[in-house]
Amino acid sequence: MVGIQPMKGENFLASDQCGPAGSLPSANAVIHGAASSGGCLTHRKSGEHLAPMRDGGLEAIYYQPTGIDPSRPPLVLVHGISRNAHAQIQAFIPLADELGIRLLAPVFPRAGHQNYQRPATRSATSDTALLNLLKDINRHSDADFSRVDMFGFSAGAQFAHRFAFMQPQRIRKLLLASSGWYTFPHVQNAYPYGIGLSGVVDPRIDLDGFLELSIKVIVGQRDINRDPGLRIKGNVDRIQGWNRLARAENWARSISEIMAAYGATGEVHFETLPGCGHSFDDCVTVGGLRRLATAWFNYDD
Repeated sequence: MVGIQPMKGENFLASDQCGPAGSLPSANAVIHGAASSGGCLTHRKSGEHLAPMRDGGLEAIYYQPTGIDPSRPPLVLVHGISRNAHAQIQAFIPLADELGIRLLAPVFPRAGHQNYQRPATRSATSDTALLNLLKDINRHSDADFSRVDMFGFSAGAQFAHRFAFMQPQRIRKLLLASSGWYTFPHVQNAYPYGIGLSGVVDPRIDLDGFLELSIKVIVGQRDINRDPGLRIKGNVDRIQGWNRLARAENWARSISEIMAAYGATGEVHFETLPGCGHSFDDCVTVGGLRRLATAWFNYDD
């Protein structure tokens, strides 16, 4: 089923038919399964409407503040491998209220999207799933998700920058936090390590479009541990760095250099978060992530 489930435990009302197109709910809610082109996201008010879901649909958490600034795009929040989408929504609600922007946090289930952080590979179609979700929202509501800002933490940052390589026209600004490893803009390395073709994977990279984006790369100052979640296969250590801190700085430098070489108008910034390692909660409460994100997404190019 596709529909809305309020996060605060209100009664769950449903209908099996789609009604007339309307606005998304004004309260924070969970949107179920609206990722296929056949899905329905018609909502008259929070918690009221359900419609059929097709196989492969995503669940997403949605928040809309009381006052919407129509000049600002929505912000899509991409979780890490812990699938902590609720925590991300809760952490960014003050930002949404201050800037007047909608929040959407898709949830990539382990069943079907185990490797969502590497979109457009044989084991991941997460890019298509997100595009279908955004398409359905645009089709069945008055919310415009045709171009968004995007934040990702850890594996979510992996997804976000790879999605932006393929769909730069759908992105205004990127904020990448604490990615374990990156796709570097090197054609000599096959995707997802670089942007070259592997013979079996065509990631449909739009490098020219990507280099026009505004990108901020952040990582905790103490994010230097080689924990089990850090990729060490192949030549990642040699090419990208020994830990997340080094890899983030090296990737930002590489993107900056190729932007300059191409004469691109995009920008990339690198910043560390004080006093925190690889913990989303610590990055918010100790490292100042929300303040930094508010300033970044409030900044107009």
